[in-house]
Amino acid sequence: MDQEKTLALGGRNPSIDLIKSFAILCVLCIHACGIFYDHPVGSAPWTWGIFWGSLSRSAVPLFFMASGALMLNPEKNLPLKRLYGKNILRILVALFFWASLYKAFDLAFLASSQGTLSGAEIKIALEDLALFHHKYHLYFLVVILLFYICLPVARLFVAKLDKKLFQYALGIWFVFGILYWQVLSFWPFSLLTGAIQQAAISSTWALLGYCFLGFYLLTYPPTKKTGLVFSLLGLLIIFFGSYFFSIHSQTFNTSFLSGTSLGVCLLALGNFTFLLHYRGKHWTQFLSKASFAIYLTHVFFLTIFMEKAWIYPLFPLGLQVPVLVLMTLVPSLLSYLVLSKIPLVNKWLI
Repeated sequence: MDQEKTLALGGRNPSIDLIKSFAILCVLCIHACGIFYDHPVGSAPWTWGIFWGSLSRSAVPLFFMASGALMLNPEKNLPLKRLYGKNILRILVALFFWASLYKAFDLAFLASSQGTLSGAEIKIALEDLALFHHKYHLYFLVVILLFYICLPVARLFVAKLDKKLFQYALGIWFVFGILYWQVLSFWPFSLLTGAIQQAAISSTWALLGYCFLGFYLLTYPPTKKTGLVFSLLGLLIIFFGSYFFSIHSQTFNTSFLSGTSLGVCLLALGNFTFLLHYRGKHWTQFLSKASFAIYLTHVFFLTIFMEKAWIYPLFPLGLQVPVLVLMTLVPSLLSYLVLSKIPLVNKWLI
C-alpha cells in the first residue's frame, strides 16, 4: 500500500478516520451489551450479549492504535510547550469536567430514587472526583494522558528503530503485556508467584503498546487478507473462550473480553490492518471528528435508555443491542453538533 494513501502529513488521514469511526460504534456496542450480562450464563440474552460484545471488542485498542499511528510520527512537529499546554491540558480539563458532570448525574439519579441526598453522599462524590474514581469509560483519558507524557521519549524511540528491532520490541510487549496475562489464570501458570508472576506488564501500561502497534502497522502495513485472518482468529478466541469457560464454571468469565487479552489483541490488529486498506468517506470524517464527544457523552444517554426496559421486547432479541446503539448514537451526535458550536467548549471539552 502506498504510504500516501494512509498518511497525510498536515491533513487528515482518511483511513484513520475510518478506523476511529468504526471504533466509536464498537464502544457504543460494548456498553450496550451490559443489558444482557446480568442474565443467567448460557441463556439466549446472555449469549447474544457475548456475541455483540465479541464483535465490538477491538474498540478501545483501535483508538490507541489510531493515536499512536498519528502522534508517534517523528516528522510531526510537537514541541513540549504545545504538548503540555494544549494536548495534556485539554485532556485533564475534559477529564475532570466530564467526571464532575457524571458525578452530578449519578447524584441526581440517587436523589430521585431516595427523595433526598445526605451530606456524606456528596462528600463521597467529591472524594471520588479527587481520587480519580470516575465514570467507568473515562479511564481511556487517563491512559491517553500517560501516552502524551511519554510521547517525546516514545517518538525518539520509534525514530531509531528499524523494522526488525520494532518487531522485537512489539514481541516483548505481546508476550509480557498480552499473552502472559491471558495464561496466568490457567494451570500451571496460575501456580506462579513472586518475580516471575510480576513479570507481566500492568494492564494500564500494556494498553500503551497498542499505540506502538498502530504506528508499526501504518509504517509496515500487512495485506488485507492477513488482517481478515487475524480478525477472524481473534473473534473466535473471544467468543468461544468467553462462552465455554463461562459455561464450564457457571460464572461469567470476562478474561477474554479484556483489552489486553489475546483475542482482543488479534481482533484489533486484524481490524486495523483491514480498514487501513480503505479510505474513509465524508461521513466517516465527520464521525471521526465527533468520536471524542460521542465517547464522553454517550453514557448519559445509555444510562437513561437502559432504564426503559419496556423498549427492548419491541425488537427481536438479536437486534436489541444494535437498536440501543442507534438510540444512543443519535443524541450523542446531536450533542456534538451543539457543543462544537460553543467557543471554549469545542476547544477544551470535546
